Amino acid sequence: PLPNVKTTDALRGSLLAAKKIVCPDPGTATAGKVVMSVLERMGIAEQARPRLQFFPNGYAAMSWLAESHGTLEVGITQNTEIKANKGVTYVGPLPDELQMKTIYSAGLCARAQDSDTAKSFLVRLTGPANRPALEAAGYEFDR
Repeated sequence: PLPNVKTTDALRGSLLAAKKIVCPDPGTATAGKVVMSVLERMGIAEQARPRLQFFPNGYAAMSWLAESHGTLEVGITQNTEIKANKGVTYVGPLPDELQMKTIYSAGLCARAQDSDTAKSFLVRLTGPANRPALEAAGYEFDR
């Protein structure tokens, strides 16, 4: 069965039942720091620690998970790193009270050589025509 992540209690149960929990390295990756914070906030960090396996980034963690043949293995990282790996089933976001969302921003250099082209690129990247592709990749937009 897929892990249940819909509520904090359900997530806690799924993680405690997992034989292995894969995630980015908290020493080098923000997503790994978030995972450790979530485990602490749920009061299961010490119980989970022996089953944690760290990777340089979320995509590497999900790639390992995709190639594994074990059961009760769970991976936690950003939506985009899960959805980018076709060998992993995305089961849903963590409960709202455990979320730490990453906000992406873009800026344009005041002295850009071709600011019109740069502005056009940013408009295309963030415009409505490109939203379905970004949402499919795991990005969310304020509504």
